[in-house]
Amino acid sequence: MKSSLKLPLVAVFVALALLATACSSDPVSSGAERGGDQNSEQSNEQRSDPEQAGAGQPARQDDATQGVTVSIEGPGQSENATEVIITLEDGNGDGADAGADLPRETTVEGDPLDANGVAQLLNRLPDLEAETDDQVEFNRPPETRLPPQPGATVDQTFPPAADAEVVAPEAGPLEILRFQPTGPVDLAPFISVTFNQPMVALSTLTQVEAADVPITITPEIPGRWIWLGTRTARFEYEPGVIDRLPAATNYQVEIAAGATSATGSELAEGLVFDFSTTTPQVENVTPINDSLNTEQIFFIRFDQRIDPEAVLGTIDLTANGDDVTIRLASGDEVNENTQIASLAENALPERWLALRAVDPLSNDAAIVLS
Repeated sequence: MKSSLKLPLVAVFVALALLATACSSDPVSSGAERGGDQNSEQSNEQRSDPEQAGAGQPARQDDATQGVTVSIEGPGQSENATEVIITLEDGNGDGADAGADLPRETTVEGDPLDANGVAQLLNRLPDLEAETDDQVEFNRPPETRLPPQPGATVDQTFPPAADAEVVAPEAGPLEILRFQPTGPVDLAPFISVTFNQPMVALSTLTQVEAADVPITITPEIPGRWIWLGTRTARFEYEPGVIDRLPAATNYQVEIAAGATSATGSELAEGLVFDFSTTTPQVENVTPINDSLNTEQIFFIRFDQRIDPEAVLGTIDLTANGDDVTIRLASGDEVNENTQIASLAENALPERWLALRAVDPLSNDAAIVLS
């Protein structure tokens, strides 16, 4: 593509015309001009015929990268005008300087100053004048306060002398101040009852544990009563696999009337309170499928320890609405079933059961386990 651009300013036009005239008066320049004209004609032919230009070298397809011809015409030189060809590059790095590293500023390398050099540099600074408040005394707190101590310290000899005066406790009716637990509870680690008066004399631990406790628990469970001080009795379940009262149980605790304190006061009215621990909850039932085996074994996992025989009596199995007699699956039956054996192995001890029908289930029957 060839385009012609005429400069609008007269001063610039005259200067360029004079330059063109000077170039045309030189024989060498004239030859170069003629050669330039021939090259210009050849260049024009190549630009006018893209296919011919493509035979020598690939032609640029983008208009922005093609040459632009500027014609400079002096006075009386309309026929022998000077042409200047300006080529615009697209800036994609195809030029001769493509890939060349741009000059970058670098850090000036130098030698570190030695002690003498540093001293000379510091000596050029003015001297620092001392201020009156440059150094002050350490700000210490007036006094360190001790943490508060609850209660009061009483200096006495222990054990007291045999002839020491005994201070009689205040007389009054024996009462129950508090008790726990009550109502439904998720966890019951112990049972405790607190009185308003000492129930046992202050003595050795063995003597206190041997003292009678006027409290009964229904149903009876293995454990022991201990005294926390002389006024609070606490029942602890017998240590073993679990450290809490058995779950899924309704308990009743009774303190009978007539219980006597260490000072001789009697409990005028008895007290009965109840509490219950949480019942087992089903966590998983297997299998739950649209198709079952006629001798299918059912696996049920619970969130706490259970008695399989007792739980079996609460489970119903029906086929087409008719009751089906069930029993616990034997150990061999569980081991022969790969799925049930894997579930039993991964479950916690005594928290699962496996059951099956006594007789094979009917074909094409709706099975309901509840």
